[in-house]
Amino acid sequence: MAAAGGLFPPSLSAPLVHPGAGLPPPVSPGTPRHRVRAPGYPQRRPERTVLYQLVASHLETFLQQARDRTAHGFGYPKFIERTFRRY
Repeated sequence: MAAAGGLFPPSLSAPLVHPGAGLPPPVSPGTPRHRVRAPGYPQRRPERTVLYQLVASHLETFLQQARDRTAHGFGYPKFIERTFRRY
């Protein structure tokens, strides 16, 4: 038999709050989105790093050497080559 006042205890019978309550409305398609950085957080500039310069200057040689070393001549998997090229 249910307790007086309803099926659930008072703590569970309180109105639920929508999880998105208090958030700004969603952005409509075509609206420009601006990234907001935390104050004091410097923007990354990977093109200024030694690693970036090393990869940029030696990538083709690196990939060709991998192709030459493999029996089938394919070198590294395509996803690895794509990742290096995107970097």
